[in-house]
Amino acid sequence: MEIDEFNKLSKEEQLKVKYKNLPKRIRVIQFVMTVVIVIVLITCVGNFVSSDESSTDGVDTTFLYVRSETMAKKFVKETLISPSSAKFINEDFNIWLFPDSTVVVKLSVDAQNAFGVFLRDRYYLKMKWRNDFAQQENWMLINIQNNQ
Repeated sequence: MEIDEFNKLSKEEQLKVKYKNLPKRIRVIQFVMTVVIVIVLITCVGNFVSSDESSTDGVDTTFLYVRSETMAKKFVKETLISPSSAKFINEDFNIWLFPDSTVVVKLSVDAQNAFGVFLRDRYYLKMKWRNDFAQQENWMLINIQNNQ
């Protein structure tokens, strides 16, 4: 079947055409697209696996992520009117690590305002750690931004 013949078919008839009867150009395009998608998926999975290693340059990145989250929540709670009411939203949480010991964290929190009403705020924090990031006193808040 040629492409012109295929295009003359109705949508229902086109759907009924078996793969082996499709025009050669369509089969080639489908094959090439499948190969491209597989390559992209393999590349993405490879990048994800390599970026999620538990140790890079002697730094335990898994523990660094946990410590970054803990410190970000601590710094945010210090700005809240009712820190004990804070409920952090896991779905809206991201951490970016930088080679100069800088960490940027995005998080959202539901907390009570001065009137006792729960509001959701989104925070962006830029923090830096020196020496041993496991120690709280080694963390410094550089910038905190509240976007509602």
